[in-house]
Amino acid sequence: MARPSKESGLAPAAERIKAAFWELFPAVPLAELSVQRITSRAGLNRSTFYRCFTSLGELIEEIEDEVIPVHVPGVVVAALDAGDLMAPLRDSMDAYGENFDRLCLLLSQRGDPGFMRRVKDAMIEAWVHALGGEVADLDDATRTVMEFLVSGATGTFAYRGERGLDVDTLDVIKAWAPLIAAPVVTRLRERIGEERRGG
Repeated sequence: MARPSKESGLAPAAERIKAAFWELFPAVPLAELSVQRITSRAGLNRSTFYRCFTSLGELIEEIEDEVIPVHVPGVVVAALDAGDLMAPLRDSMDAYGENFDRLCLLLSQRGDPGFMRRVKDAMIEAWVHALGGEVADLDDATRTVMEFLVSGATGTFAYRGERGLDVDTLDVIKAWAPLIAAPVVTRLRERIGEERRGG
């Protein structure tokens, strides 16, 4: 028998399950979370959980998908083009809201190690598209530069999550962005342009 879709009335239960996850996760590492703990916090039973999600892994993947920051590279590229990095980043992070805190927590040591790779890959793809290229066309040197760029960003986010969200990320970005982001993006734009031209 097929599982009912979340659109057929299970959405409120699914949202309660996600809310319970976020109530527990800051204090309970991902490896220690269970369906039982989450459903108990949500005031639901296990059968309701399994009508909404096939497994704890599916719930976690859906939660992770909701916080991957694919919009950030486009904001940074546009901001660098305009000559003002901080105001658009601040606006972007404000619009991202609580998902930014959630991203930081998921990237921290209490989260899923595979999530860091998913975020990096999504951000690399978004960066390359924002610069007018395709990931499949990147040579090894350009891909390495992209990895360096997104590792700095995700490392900053993870550090914030490990410190209990008390680190002002914009202060950290102000310290490294002018030194790293602008020169790296300029070089990437050149490299991606050369690769598109076949050079």
